Amino acid sequence: MAQQGPIGINTTRYQVGLMQVRVTPTSAANTAQSGEILTSSNSIGSLANTAITFEDKILEHESGFPQLTDAVIRVGRNASIKCTFDELTRQNIALALGQNPSSYTNLSGTVPIGDLSGVNYVRVEGVITYPDGTITTAVIFPRALATIDGDLSFSKDGFASASITFKANISSSDNASGNVVWNNNPLGIMRFN
Repeated sequence: MAQQGPIGINTTRYQVGLMQVRVTPTSAANTAQSGEILTSSNSIGSLANTAITFEDKILEHESGFPQLTDAVIRVGRNASIKCTFDELTRQNIALALGQNPSSYTNLSGTVPIGDLSGVNYVRVEGVITYPDGTITTAVIFPRALATIDGDLSFSKDGFASASITFKANISSSDNASGNVVWNNNPLGIMRFN
């Protein structure tokens, strides 16, 4: 008997595991690059979970009685990479608190908690490697803002962790810090290799 229902078409594209999240401060030079430029040395380390989130903003128009939707217009889109990191390094905590991570490469020292003096954009590349070890998918945000999500959690039964969200920001030449290479993809891209 033949299989019924949804059957796998391209089994080389089943992904198992987490993406590697690579981060560096945004610069004019790296914003001008549309492909993957970061390496595993830019990784924020071990992660407990990762997710890519897309959110559409829509306007709905209703008319008649009873009112029924007669038009839906997409007016915007947000994209973000969310992850929970296990490596509680000074650099990762600084990154999660919106600081420039390159200023905190030493393992010892302090990280300001209440400093909101500037916005430090980062380039983020989330790289997913498939089980064959050669096929990859990369999510590239040339300009993203890192924000900490909730708690820095400690547990008697597991590793301490913290969640961070990298929210994509406009990277096209419409923004003074953007570049023309992103004019058709203002938030970034997903590249399937």
